[in-house]
Amino acid sequence: MTSSANVEFKAELREPSVARTVLRSLGFERVGVLKQTDTYYRVITGRLKRRETSWAHDDPGAEPVPHDPNEGDARAGAEVEYIRYHRPDQAGSRVSRYERLTEDQYRERFGSTELAEIAVVRKTRELWVRGPVRAHIDTVAGLGRFLEIEVAARRGKEALASEEAEACRAALAPALGELIGTGYLNLIAADDCRSDDSTTG
Repeated sequence: MTSSANVEFKAELREPSVARTVLRSLGFERVGVLKQTDTYYRVITGRLKRRETSWAHDDPGAEPVPHDPNEGDARAGAEVEYIRYHRPDQAGSRVSRYERLTEDQYRERFGSTELAEIAVVRKTRELWVRGPVRAHIDTVAGLGRFLEIEVAARRGKEALASEEAEACRAALAPALGELIGTGYLNLIAADDCRSDDSTTG
């Protein structure tokens, strides 16, 4: 299995229409809308999620997605894959190193015993692409709207990818709120804790 890397950032999205205008001006092309369900599992190191992806039926005319040879094309139907990744929790651009696993590869790596589930995150993802850069306008159930930029980074070229991500962030600043230093899993967990406090306090 080959590991890959992105440089990415995530931020609150306050002005979706402004973000779309900026993305077009930067040369991004809108690909379509994805529906994704991510199930997170407890592992000793890093993070592991099972991702189910399908294309939204209300956006049938979008162009095929340029993709990594290991990634597959979800447009053929609901696709299931496992993603194992390591990424620091920090606001701003950060390197995420990951590998994609098929069901068979997952079973070979982790065995037949089911891992403990931590949480499930459901979202719709509006996908925009420009070369090695992907922009995601995400609407996450229970959390709201976010924008994420991912820049594919070759080993040893992370600094260049970081510059690209920061340039996108600067251009998109009028549409963004606060930078998010964690993933949706952590935000869901924090929201659940606040809900528990409000009901018990």
